[in-house]
Amino acid sequence: MNTEYETPQPIHVMLDLLVVVTLRITAADTTTTTVAIKAADPTKKDDVRALGEVNVEYADGVLGLRIARTLRYYTWFSGSPRIIVDITVPTGSSLDGKVGAGSVTTEGELGDCSLRTGAGELRVDQAGKTTLHSGAGAIQAGRVAGPLRVTNGAGSIRVGTLGGEGFVKNTTGNTVFGEVGGPLTVKAVTGDVLIEQLNGSAEIKCAHGEVRIDSVGTGDVKIDGGYGSIEVGIPEGTAAWLDIASRHGEVRNQLESASAPVETDRRVAVTAHADYSSITIRRPLV
Repeated sequence: MNTEYETPQPIHVMLDLLVVVTLRITAADTTTTTVAIKAADPTKKDDVRALGEVNVEYADGVLGLRIARTLRYYTWFSGSPRIIVDITVPTGSSLDGKVGAGSVTTEGELGDCSLRTGAGELRVDQAGKTTLHSGAGAIQAGRVAGPLRVTNGAGSIRVGTLGGEGFVKNTTGNTVFGEVGGPLTVKAVTGDVLIEQLNGSAEIKCAHGEVRIDSVGTGDVKIDGGYGSIEVGIPEGTAAWLDIASRHGEVRNQLESASAPVETDRRVAVTAHADYSSITIRRPLV
């Protein structure tokens, strides 16, 4: 099933495909939106039936894909209906999608992006305001302008660059950020929380896992740890106010003490409390 529409401006894509889907959306410098849908296995009647039940509509700048209610079920067993969807849209188009299970990948620069899957991987290349949820599966985003909201039941979360505000809730799995503009809130139950460069405030709660911020540029950082180490890197020349304590873990402050604040615009306040975590405040390693 192949369709195309003339779209000289960015469009809005709405997906309601509660079956098992392999979905790729490409944002490119184009004035034509194309949609290609096929059965994952043309020899399986459930896949072919699902393909026939997909409804594709376009009007007033909105592209909609939905599956008939009779096929709104999915399992990981071989009898589940599975389809493959490939969509190309103009750069800057927005996306609002729900899939039952499977993988969703975007390439290119989107506007606002909201994706939800019951189980499966989500990969977003570039987007503005972004909301991502997976019941179980890895979530990855390259460059997000923000705000960002990510929730995951079981699986890793990785974000390359976040320009603005972010909220992350991860039940089981590591949470990794490259560069964060902040403010950022992270709530993790089991899994490490790693941030390479933090340029704003952050509040992090982690019950079981390591919390490491390689370098903090400015802002207030609050860390509530349970079991696992806590490390925060503060660059030289940054005025730092520290409130760090662990009930049953070692606390190490490797910064030089000062009788008065350093004359600088770069100021960091770190509050790190833990039950059994060791806490280390140090200079960035690189």
